[in-house]
Amino acid sequence: MLAGCLIGVIVILSVAAGGASSPDKDGRYRLFAMDSGAAEIRILIYGWYYSLPSLIALALFAGTALLALSVIARPPLAADTPHDTAVRQERSRNVMGLLIGGLLLHLGAVLSFLGYTGTSSVGVFQGEDIIPIIAPFSAFGPLLWILGGAASALGFACWFEIVLSNVRRPVRRQVSAV
Repeated sequence: MLAGCLIGVIVILSVAAGGASSPDKDGRYRLFAMDSGAAEIRILIYGWYYSLPSLIALALFAGTALLALSVIARPPLAADTPHDTAVRQERSRNVMGLLIGGLLLHLGAVLSFLGYTGTSSVGVFQGEDIIPIIAPFSAFGPLLWILGGAASALGFACWFEIVLSNVRRPVRRQVSAV
């Protein structure tokens, strides 16, 4: 459920930022254009140039996690069904923790990138005056920075929790006598 919500938020942010992007001189959609009347300013944004490869990698990452979960969920083979079930639950939890941690890290990077774009401001000289040009979503810039940092911290926490839980109590394997 959480993984699906995170994927949905990432896709929505990627599509919104991609739709707001403009091509640079090389035709790569990675700039956010703002026109003040006196000049047009372009600021780097998480546009299609960055989001499309990330969305493809995200789909591969989620597909790999689903494949791993389907392999783990095969019918019990061990004679000790409760132990086998516990091992499968632990492995499934580890796969989901890796997936959610990776999604949170990616979401943190996207939010931080958009926070950078939102807090960027430029001034244009108009005679002796300077006309400030700021992004329309600049009020959300600091919030995006904070949310990006929090998402990244939670992603690393998910990964470290998996590592620490597997160091503390390794999965016991039964060895049968021949």
